[in-house]
Amino acid sequence: MPNFTLSELNKLSEIAECERNISYKYEEYSRTVTDPQLKDKFQKCAAAHKNQYTLLEEFIKG
Repeated sequence: MPNFTLSELNKLSEIAECERNISYKYEEYSRTVTDPQLKDKFQKCAAAHKNQYTLLEEFIKG
């Protein structure tokens, strides 16, 4: 595990928070559309960003 400075950890936390927010927005978008293909696309995007968020959180806590 690499040693990070406090500044680097703060930046990683900011990125993780952005990923969480993006995931939340895509989930919201998927709930508001009626087109099934678009709904599926939004849900896939939300899942991808949620995965990134989870990986970053695990890495930070590591």
